[in-house]
Amino acid sequence: MRIEFSRPSKQDIRQLEILVTKGVTQADIEHLLGITAKEFEKWKENIEVDRIVKLRPKQEPERFTIHHPSLAGQTEVAFEAGLIKFYRFKEEYRMPIGRYKYVYKRFKEADLRMTRETMQEYLKQIEESLNGTKKQINLSTAIRLIYNMKTWLTIPFEPEAVKRLAAVTFFTDDEDLSTFDEKKGQEKIDFWERNKVHDFFTTAPIGALLNVNTSSITSLEEYLTEATEITKALTLDLQQKS
Repeated sequence: MRIEFSRPSKQDIRQLEILVTKGVTQADIEHLLGITAKEFEKWKENIEVDRIVKLRPKQEPERFTIHHPSLAGQTEVAFEAGLIKFYRFKEEYRMPIGRYKYVYKRFKEADLRMTRETMQEYLKQIEESLNGTKKQINLSTAIRLIYNMKTWLTIPFEPEAVKRLAAVTFFTDDEDLSTFDEKKGQEKIDFWERNKVHDFFTTAPIGALLNVNTSSITSLEEYLTEATEITKALTLDLQQKS
């Protein structure tokens, strides 16, 4: 005898609540739960389902998200991670200037393999080792600092700098694209790290910039470990001498 289980079950409802709070679209929810749009409408007669559906944040067309009329058709899904979709602009020049200035700043950091603050600290310590303010000129310290700076530049790319660039370049559907929220950006980085997401390293436009392709994921992970150890050692050395 075959037993027919009625839906939505308790498990369906738990899954639905997770998907809705993560901002997954109704079409994707229907696909993931294996139901039709008509069946989903029937589900809404359930008190718990109705409550969960109402948790979905309302789209605000006047906010400068991907839903804003002036951005219609200009963005596309770049990659997905943990049921969350991350978008990018189809053409970078379409990016609002308020957002692009952060992209430019972080691109420069990624290109230099270090932040502006790190570079300033190197220059400060080099100057102090040569200008006699510490009652002596220390050439060995200056040479060491210069050597360490050159080591930064020999790294193909610095993982943390690329993560910061990716946090601006890739965005969720609820982000304000007229500017950049540093807190939101850090939350994305934390999420990627927790879930071991490397997609942004291999996805255009960053993948092309780094010359990294999807056929080298294992090599990429090995490189990330190695490069992180190098930059941590360089940063620690700089902090100890400051």
